[in-house]
Amino acid sequence: WLLSRGIASATTSDLAQMLGIDEDQVRRRLHSRVSRGEWVMPVRGLWIPIPPEYRTWGAPEGIEIIDVMMRHLGAS
Repeated sequence: WLLSRGIASATTSDLAQMLGIDEDQVRRRLHSRVSRGEWVMPVRGLWIPIPPEYRTWGAPEGIEIIDVMMRHLGAS
């Protein structure tokens, strides 16, 4: 859903708000999708949906997530 709207990442709080659930439930709700290779959490609190073309790799190319990850960590 996020990818189809051009959203390449979301925080735990963003996802909790979108799903209408508590933040501590986000990990449980995404567990099966992470197992199927549809989502990855490269750092705590940052979720990245994996585009279909990268699912066999298990994550998008590192270069594609570094900027997002660094902004999330407050390093840029």
